[in-house]
Amino acid sequence: MNLAECRSYLERVEVYGIKFGLDSIRKVLRSLGDPQTRFPSVLVAGTNGKGSVAAMLTEALSRNGLRTGLYTSPHLVSVEERVRVGRRLISSSDFCRLLSRVKTAGPSRPSGAAPAADPSGSAAGSRRGRR
Repeated sequence: MNLAECRSYLERVEVYGIKFGLDSIRKVLRSLGDPQTRFPSVLVAGTNGKGSVAAMLTEALSRNGLRTGLYTSPHLVSVEERVRVGRRLISSSDFCRLLSRVKTAGPSRPSGAAPAADPSGSAAGSRRGRR
């Protein structure tokens, strides 16, 4: 997929709606070989301040010599903002390459509809973080 196709695909994911539960993302990650099990991770949850806490954790861990990956959603300006390795944003070409793999790994959907709850972006981030 090129960048325009990647953005279009993600827009369809958002329009398709939210599907509660973790079944969709688990299926996609399983199809990709469960990359999230290959590295320790921290999940930041809550109502407010998640982005700030995640940014501070990333900075603290990086300064102590650990390689970090960060996935946040939604993005402010460009979709590549969602995925960082260390302090660097993922490139458009890497994001689209990984999103294509995630899209292919996802369960089949009627009429080409995208899976709900944005498993694409988070799974792509998981794949990039382990490189």
